[in-house]
Amino acid sequence: MNPLRETIQQYREEGNDALLHEYRFKHNGRYEWGKSFDSNYWKRRDLLFELYKEVSPKDKALLRWLIDQEIEGALEAMIPPYLMDVAAFLLYKVMDKEDIDALYAAKFAGGTDHHVYLDVELLFGHDREQMKTFLRTNQEQQPLYAEILKTIDSYEINPNANFKSRADYVNYFETRKINIIKNDLESTAKYYK
Repeated sequence: MNPLRETIQQYREEGNDALLHEYRFKHNGRYEWGKSFDSNYWKRRDLLFELYKEVSPKDKALLRWLIDQEIEGALEAMIPPYLMDVAAFLLYKVMDKEDIDALYAAKFAGGTDHHVYLDVELLFGHDREQMKTFLRTNQEQQPLYAEILKTIDSYEINPNANFKSRADYVNYFETRKINIIKNDLESTAKYYK
């Protein structure tokens, strides 16, 4: 088993964040425009793409952790949204309705680049109407759900909006968007390595 897969497996079993130390956001100490970056970004990319090969509901805690690292990196070092998009997509694939908070954070907590880059379909879960019903039913226990519901409504009022079904979105991501992300990461690597 390769070391990345071993880390994933061990985290599944133990859930110990200390196992992920070398993947944690770490500011590179440069603050000039275009120089500020995350020293562990490329290690996190490798871990995430290993996870992309085979993801399981057992990986939800790891995916949430990765999303948190991407948010921190976006806010502190303006890292690009590519890894966030992959982590959010993988969580979307294995999600339960209660994971909507992490997907909402992935789209909106990392700043404008992430907000624009990540697709709104991530907020629809398995079925948009079922997700809205879940959010409505549980918004008193979880106040964030009311905000998420308003956000979904704000997208739906656009008469020209054309949303993908879950199956169509997964197909789109796995056949098209992931290739765009890989190309963008390759270009980014030339600039930041």
